[in-house]
Amino acid sequence: AIIPMGFQEISYSCMAIWWLYSPGFVIVFAAISAKTYRITEILLAPSYQRIKITIMDVLKPLSALLFIDITILLVWSVYSPSVYKRVELDNYDEFGRSIESYGVCFYGTAAGVFATLLVGTHFCILIMLNIQAYKGRKIKTIFHESTYITYSVGST
Repeated sequence: AIIPMGFQEISYSCMAIWWLYSPGFVIVFAAISAKTYRITEILLAPSYQRIKITIMDVLKPLSALLFIDITILLVWSVYSPSVYKRVELDNYDEFGRSIESYGVCFYGTAAGVFATLLVGTHFCILIMLNIQAYKGRKIKTIFHESTYITYSVGST
């Protein structure tokens, strides 16, 4: 998500930061959550009965979360896109030309709402992941790394 920051004078790079970061976050943490769900369902089954977890059982939550995330980004990009502007500072040479400036992304008035929705969605994913890790806390580390998942989620 840091690569678009290097593109100057392009307004699309401001939104590209969000478009790269947000779905990436959802895919990574939803995949870890799905893996944790599968392990806890299989290893914590009563009396080791046969349990079948299909790919669709794992893909449904992932696709639903990704759909919500992309929908928020799409509405944000259409309704209130960001604009890149170059701001010149009050530092001029002897000919009256500005010699200092910086570029910044200006977001629309609704950007706070959309960013809050995205962060809220990501927070819900982290809560779900912590719940799955808590359920599987007594499974041996060979099969399940709930302690490490909790540390990684806590550090994000």
